[in-house]
Amino acid sequence: MKTKINIELLPCLPNHKESYFSLIAENAFDPSSITKFASDLKEEGFLGTSKEKKIFTSNNRIIIAYGTDSTNDNLNLSGFRKAIGKVISEAKDQNLSSINVEIYPTQNSDIEYISFVFAETVTLALYSFEHIYSNQIFPQKRPICVEEIKLFIQNTNQNLESLSKNISNGIDRGQSLNFARYLSDLPSNQLRPKDLSLLTKEKFTQLKFTNSTILDKIELEKQGFGGIIAVGKGSIYEPHLAIFDYNPPSAKDTIVLIGKGVTFDTGGYSIKSKKHHNEMKYDMCGAANVFSAAYIAAKEEFPVRIVCMLACVENTIGDYAQRPSDVYKAWNGKLVDVYNTDAEGRLILADVIAFAASFSPKIIIDIATLTGGASQIASNMAGILCVNNDSLISDVKKAGALAGEKFINLEILPEATENIKGTVSDYTNMNNKWNDGAATMHAAAFLKEFVPQNVDWIHMDIASMSYNGRNNGYLSSEGANSFGSRTIVNLLKKYSELN
Repeated sequence: MKTKINIELLPCLPNHKESYFSLIAENAFDPSSITKFASDLKEEGFLGTSKEKKIFTSNNRIIIAYGTDSTNDNLNLSGFRKAIGKVISEAKDQNLSSINVEIYPTQNSDIEYISFVFAETVTLALYSFEHIYSNQIFPQKRPICVEEIKLFIQNTNQNLESLSKNISNGIDRGQSLNFARYLSDLPSNQLRPKDLSLLTKEKFTQLKFTNSTILDKIELEKQGFGGIIAVGKGSIYEPHLAIFDYNPPSAKDTIVLIGKGVTFDTGGYSIKSKKHHNEMKYDMCGAANVFSAAYIAAKEEFPVRIVCMLACVENTIGDYAQRPSDVYKAWNGKLVDVYNTDAEGRLILADVIAFAASFSPKIIIDIATLTGGASQIASNMAGILCVNNDSLISDVKKAGALAGEKFINLEILPEATENIKGTVSDYTNMNNKWNDGAATMHAAAFLKEFVPQNVDWIHMDIASMSYNGRNNGYLSSEGANSFGSRTIVNLLKKYSELN
């Protein structure tokens, strides 16, 4: 169900301070009383600063005002998104099924982008995941509390049709991101590896200039995907590799996107502890989030070829499951000694990263809930970024800042690469000295060894960010949040414009 967002332009608000950007919501709005409205704000002492909140009643109206801490020269996007999320949350608490939202921008605000961000953020804030009932295979969406939003923007000589288009685009973006959250929130017994590949294929094939291929276990074995086969051997639910190819006529360069899709991770024979084990259904967030990014780029017809690959497996224990000390051959022919079966994500990703050479990409971007060590580096404050070309660091950080997603760079030291060299194989899948330190760096060092020559590579470890994260106002602290998707979309936008 879509929340309807209707847009209208307001006359200038009398006595409105142009030094800040404010966002107001109420359950009834009369443009003829706008002078009284301005007076109400003034009397309540509302200044529009960050974290400022005013909820009051005036003429039978419930008024919710949030500051965004923005100035004439700088719209604080983070503050704006948080204010939107808080307004939606407050509207739900007030049981308002229909609200009016007024935006009073500063003089130099980009109203078209603001309208887009507003719609995207509202859609993200309204997401909810309902428990599965006994008589349902998949959950029915709970009715949205806020069913209609009337958006009033102070008149800035903007084209109403253009603003409405941005609203529609923002809603579409938000729904695509919510699809990733929906997949991630599904219980693992309702999302096996084959389900993940088929559900994403069903959605992707609706778009123009696309082609989809799914490799099953037989085909994976035939083509030499030793890592994916090794990890998936223990489960009766066979591994799959979903390959989604968006290739518009205008494309010159190719970007490969790769996501880790472990639909449940027991750790294998290196079994995980019982604490938080129920959260291991989220070990496929990388696949869901990168698919969402690829889907958005294809739907909006970015002028670049995008090959998105999801490595879908279940890592469990069984008669045929891999054991510590097993050695397997990866897609590129390298031998890997499995020291720890719970370091499985890098095994499936390495296969696909090496296979990416088949598409002659300019850049490879992989995203994964890869290591618990990520939380030791940045907790739930930022994702971990590793690259093989330092010029990519600023690209990712700028793209992340625009999306409201933070990343910090982790340099891969030469010593980490030495620490994954094997004695009976080319590589071990963790530190061969059994040192518990630098787990995230060693995992990235392993992946880097499989990157094709002369290809730029970006690795995002989102293990501490992809679910149950920090409540930032518009993304719940419970469940999946599509972290990294918007950053990747922004990167694809940037690189496609250089195409």
